[in-house]
Amino acid sequence: VVAEVPAGDMNELLAMATQVRDLVGEGAAVVLGARSDDKAMVVANLDPAAVDAGRSAADAVSDAAGIMGGGGGGRPDMARAGGKSPDELPEALDAAASRLRTPDA
Repeated sequence: VVAEVPAGDMNELLAMATQVRDLVGEGAAVVLGARSDDKAMVVANLDPAAVDAGRSAADAVSDAAGIMGGGGGGRPDMARAGGKSPDELPEALDAAASRLRTPDA
């Protein structure tokens, strides 16, 4: 699941991603992004089965952060990033989704 959603801050975005991951269930890989003022935020939250399949939230978020002009990090199951280019959020979400589709890229 990859989507841009309305969220006021990173904690709200992370809570949404966790809810979506839990609703989707086993193997879920969720990447959500939001704009706040003049910044962009991205969170990736993966079910353990997705991590076992070779996917990494940290890798997905790293790709997104580079596009948004920011930085971030985390663990294979959960990562977050922020950037100063909210107009780049759609491209950043696409990059994160691509990384999750092809984890060895």
